[in-house]
Amino acid sequence: MYPRRALVSSPAVRYRAPATAAAAVLLASAAGPGGPAVEREVLLSLAPGEMPADLAATPDLAHWIAMASVKGPVPDAEKGRRIFIDGRDAGLYDHVPRSRIFFSDDGSHVAYVTVSWGSSGLGSYRVHLDGHPVGDPGLYAESIEVGRSLGPWLSPGGHHIAHLGLWKGSEYLVLDGKVKKGSGHDRVIMDRPWLPDGRFDHVVEDGGDQTLLVNHKPVQEADRIRVLAQSPVLAWIARTGSEERFTSEAGAGPAWASIGEVACRPAGGCAYAATDGAGRTLVVTEGGTEGPWEEASGLVFSPSGDLAYVARSPEGSVLVLGGVHGRAWKSIDRLAFLDDGRAAMVARDGARRQLVIADRTGACLEVASFAGVHSMTPGPGGRLALGVLEAGSARLWIDGSLVGPEADEVRHCSVSFSPSGSHAAAALRSGERDLVIVDGETVGSWDRVGCPLILQDDRLVFLAWTGSSLERVTVAVSP
Repeated sequence: MYPRRALVSSPAVRYRAPATAAAAVLLASAAGPGGPAVEREVLLSLAPGEMPADLAATPDLAHWIAMASVKGPVPDAEKGRRIFIDGRDAGLYDHVPRSRIFFSDDGSHVAYVTVSWGSSGLGSYRVHLDGHPVGDPGLYAESIEVGRSLGPWLSPGGHHIAHLGLWKGSEYLVLDGKVKKGSGHDRVIMDRPWLPDGRFDHVVEDGGDQTLLVNHKPVQEADRIRVLAQSPVLAWIARTGSEERFTSEAGAGPAWASIGEVACRPAGGCAYAATDGAGRTLVVTEGGTEGPWEEASGLVFSPSGDLAYVARSPEGSVLVLGGVHGRAWKSIDRLAFLDDGRAAMVARDGARRQLVIADRTGACLEVASFAGVHSMTPGPGGRLALGVLEAGSARLWIDGSLVGPEADEVRHCSVSFSPSGSHAAAALRSGERDLVIVDGETVGSWDRVGCPLILQDDRLVFLAWTGSSLERVTVAVSP
């Protein structure tokens, strides 16, 4: 992993091998006699005084970063967090925020932020790439107001790293650990610095005016500029005076009083909710406008290319799919698409939540009702899994039935289907353990199961903590 910055070249980074060679691979039947074969490969063994803390992995589980809580000299006090990258010890720090760990798009590099607490109680933040510090300490702008995107961000392939810096009251773009002399601004705004084509964009603000820069060259000046990170091409919302326009390199669209949510297809083309001078909300598409509505939110394109959103009308909330809507509900909370183009949504009229399947004709089929719905995961062949609340317990619901045991939580990031749709798996939190179920049957329990769970038609693979060991677990799945 990480050939451009080999971890073994740093004396501060060492490999933490499993406790014994014999412990490298363990075979056990986790489901009792006749249960599936479970292979448990130990990837990391923590030292005495270290406790499992956090875990992040690439979608294919090829690379991972784990954190251990290190006990301090005072009972129940933490000395810090030790970080491991693919089994290599990358150092001990006062804190490593889980929300500041980012893998590159191809998984070949990982960036993260560490915190060192000074005697004054103020934190010194440092960006790291592949186990090595980047740039000068103290440049990371953690002290900027809540809600700002701070980074770090990795370029496609992980060749470059950027983050927001704060120094002596000015904000800076920090690129590959360096700042350009005299490049400070009142504000530097980055939501997705690198475009898919490799160009770099960000917005700077000085004296109340904002400028969009692409590869450090000005593209537009306006009162406010909002770059659309979800667009596959460079696009932004520009406000000048009392008008806002959807803008791209192809040109600017019509003027609106305000522009709200935006949705874009992966192949290109966007739709957005806009408010006109009369206060009406319309949804602007490539083919025209839809509405007017009191409000439009949750804009998203289906895999087949249909635009869907939740619109508020005097009658209530309606789902609009392909320009057509069905009945009104008190509220619509969640939305997912089945692979046949239909939409699955969670709607509410009374106290209970209804699972509703809607199609492009506006027809709505009420499938089931629950006290609460916390997650929705569609699968191949029209399959659908929900994490629901019933009778005070969390349950997994799949294709019309509650499966598996009652639990405290359905780990929504863990729910997965096999490519053929013939199998389903999930992790459920019960007490101090995570239960892993495949097709409704419990195959074992671990202290903590990481996400994702990769389910093939013949096996399930995931990472999990057991005691002081991190394991790669492979469960055989019957055809």
